Amino acid sequence: ASTTRIALRLLFWLWAASYYARGRWRDWRAGRNSAADHGALLRRTFERMGGTFVKLGQQLSTRLDLLPLDTCQELAKLLDRMPAIPLEQAIAAVERATGAPLSQTFAAFDPDPLGSASIGCVYHAVLRSGEEVAVKVRRPGVDTLFA
Repeated sequence: ASTTRIALRLLFWLWAASYYARGRWRDWRAGRNSAADHGALLRRTFERMGGTFVKLGQQLSTRLDLLPLDTCQELAKLLDRMPAIPLEQAIAAVERATGAPLSQTFAAFDPDPLGSASIGCVYHAVLRSGEEVAVKVRRPGVDTLFA
């Protein structure tokens, strides 16, 4: 990795730490100082930072030996309750992958995802043949983040 890339990654981590620290300070001033409050802030920080951070939060959610139960329960929300990919982006990704408009590939496409995780979302659809399928759509830029 180049020096520039390392410096940018370090700045990204520092920004995340400062976001979390500012949130802790705001929570302390508002009287929100429980383990659940800390966990919610940590989860929001990881969600905001994306890919790698979400995976870190998912792993930490299982570490009851390191974190309080309330914090682990809050981090467990990262396992399957991530915000969905905007529908327009999901449809554009499916159309790029199939090389055809959505209406030519599917008889029906449910706009509400069945599941939404750190890497992507899963949508229910019905092919023109009548076969029900699950359509997995990766989050934009997730391959670059993990690389």
